[in-house]
Amino acid sequence: GGGDKRGLMWDLRSVQRPIGSLKGTELAGDAIDIDEQGRTLLVANHRGDRALQLFDLRSISATQPLPASRSFSWAGELVQEGAEAPANILSCMAFSACWDRQSSIIAVAGEKEALGQLYRRRQDDSGLDGLGEVRCNGSGTMFAAAVSDDGMRAAFGCSEGFVQFVNL
Repeated sequence: GGGDKRGLMWDLRSVQRPIGSLKGTELAGDAIDIDEQGRTLLVANHRGDRALQLFDLRSISATQPLPASRSFSWAGELVQEGAEAPANILSCMAFSACWDRQSSIIAVAGEKEALGQLYRRRQDDSGLDGLGEVRCNGSGTMFAAAVSDDGMRAAFGCSEGFVQFVNL
């Protein structure tokens, strides 16, 4: 994602021009991941509003930017699509996001609240459920998030120089 809030998608077999673009992304760090089936792109944006987005990659168009198929705000707790985050809660600005091999567990790391958050994607793809959060000991920033392939463990890297491990 660039300063124009678009992410360009390329086919490495033909690199003359992008095969499509994403609409409305603001990336900072390692904040994208593709599901195991190659159908859905997870994007965690470095912004407060609609920070978590899912893009249906089967709808790529060379002529129109691809809008997010689902968007969620997160501010300590996940705000479901269509709902507004309470005004008194600071939003986390994402630096890292990933999911497990089954594309059901999502880990997100960010700043402002020094927060790492875990979510479970609903089986019917109707939304996300919060599983818990991890915070830095001080006022540091969570820069990295990882989930094991089996979705049973997660790790979060903090700017204070330590890694926190979580069993799910």
